[in-house]
Amino acid sequence: MPGRSPGSVREVIALIGGCALLWLAGCRPAPVTPTPTPTPPPTTTPVPTATPRPSPTPEPLAARVNGQPIRLADYQAELARCRAAIQGAETSPPDPCPAQALQTLVDRALILQASQEAGLTVSEAQVEAEVQATIQAVGGEGRFAAWLEANGWTSATFRDALRTELLAQALMEHIAGPSPSRAEQVHARHILVATEAEARDLLASLANGADFAALAQAHSLDVTTRAQGGDLGWVVRGQLLATPVEEAAFALPPGQISAIVRSSLGYHIVQVLERDPARPLSPEQQAALYRYRLERWLAGQRIQAQIERFVDNGS
Repeated sequence: MPGRSPGSVREVIALIGGCALLWLAGCRPAPVTPTPTPTPPPTTTPVPTATPRPSPTPEPLAARVNGQPIRLADYQAELARCRAAIQGAETSPPDPCPAQALQTLVDRALILQASQEAGLTVSEAQVEAEVQATIQAVGGEGRFAAWLEANGWTSATFRDALRTELLAQALMEHIAGPSPSRAEQVHARHILVATEAEARDLLASLANGADFAALAQAHSLDVTTRAQGGDLGWVVRGQLLATPVEEAAFALPPGQISAIVRSSLGYHIVQVLERDPARPLSPEQQAALYRYRLERWLAGQRIQAQIERFVDNGS
């Protein structure tokens, strides 16, 4: 089972135009009281008025986040990037990209708004350093340009995404302090099967004294851990793709076997072998923990924010 690669509460403000605000407050001009004597008709020639220009057509929007617009064009570009990224991968319907693309842009807006509120900034030098690191990672300028095109990025949109990521890192440090070098971890193993009936049979075998590792080697569908008897190694929060398995592992005392745990992958049986409240983190685990903290913060922001969606997430 592979791992994932790596606030203050915002007030929801309703933005009301000045004229509308005056109207609702009863500040509109008072009506003129008619005079009893009719006014003679004017003798001056009226001054011709210029033909009013038509109002510009509003730009189509995909969403608004706390009043901040998300352009439909940006959503369509993010949707294309998502579909390019999963092309060739095994995905079951419905298409996950419409919802994922919109969520990415909503989360980006929440991060930018909270960063601005906290007074956090990212310099162009920091963004450029990340760009150069990416160029080096992909093998030079030529390959980088090809990579941008293949993934639906322009140089400007890629830099914007990097800037948001750097702001997210700064925001997490601002909210929760620097990323720790140690954290609570559990050493766990699991068995993954396709049906609940299989999981019940395995639980019965374990209750009768069967060896956990031997059962994992014989029955588990997780090819990444099966040969090791289902051993997941030391796990930090946010590291496992199957969140219910991770939650079960952190809830168990060492030596105990879980009840059946259901995830999108199937049915699991989990056992915790060891627990360490402050085990040193590898770089991969630090990235996973950062993502975990960021996702928890974003989940809270999504609840508190005023989010209007104008596109069908299932389209």
